[in-house]
Amino acid sequence: MDKYIDRFPQQLLEAVEIGLTASDFKLQNPLHHIVISGMGGSGIGGLLIKDLLKQRLKIPIEVINDYTLPLHCGENTLVICSSYSGNTEETLATFDQALRKKCMIACVTTGGKLLEKAVKNNLPHIVIPGGMPPRSCLGYSTVAQLFVLKCGGIINDYFIEEIKDAAHLLINKRDDIQLSTKTLADQLQTSIPIIYGDVAIQAVVLRWKQQINENAKMHCFCHVIPEMNHNELVAYYKKTQRLLQCFYVIRMNTRKLHADLNWLRN
Repeated sequence: MDKYIDRFPQQLLEAVEIGLTASDFKLQNPLHHIVISGMGGSGIGGLLIKDLLKQRLKIPIEVINDYTLPLHCGENTLVICSSYSGNTEETLATFDQALRKKCMIACVTTGGKLLEKAVKNNLPHIVIPGGMPPRSCLGYSTVAQLFVLKCGGIINDYFIEEIKDAAHLLINKRDDIQLSTKTLADQLQTSIPIIYGDVAIQAVVLRWKQQINENAKMHCFCHVIPEMNHNELVAYYKKTQRLLQCFYVIRMNTRKLHADLNWLRN
């Protein structure tokens, strides 16, 4: 995985170039809501987009990690089906339901049955590079989904420069990032990580957890603020020091973090 992680900034830049070649398409009906269907590494891209756009887009976005579309989906719903392999059974199931419900559909995939279905039904689709572990292709998947929204006229192209800037920042800060992450990884070796972050970045928090699960093959848990302040927080006030020694608490800060996390220092 090291080489895939190291190439992530280049992947973002390549994903932008792929997206720029995608064709615009016209939505057949007025758009009332968007559903993104995907599992694992393909589904997390939808959650990232939901977090990114919830304060920018008036149209609600719902992410489905399941076999079944919500009952309210219909001709005014855009369903984006994202499957790296193109053969994810849950995503294929939602595609077939979307077709029966006469939803508007777009696909992101490397190939497989999903691409076959998209081509057969003359549906907009973006093909991303294959041959890699799906969990290492978050950049391709997420950027492609953003381009689906752009090509459908739902968002403009403001995100393109933002992605490029992020990629160049990661390249310029590579050495510092690798040093700090190696230090943290060494500290996590004998503990179970618990990651906390603001609800605004809940997709990032979840993805970090998932990557530890998949790559390190170890348990990891996560929760978001402020919700955890109303339940999980009380566990830290109970005298269970022996149990807490098993865990390593990580907090992810943002500029807009509302909660006071000083209690995590103790």
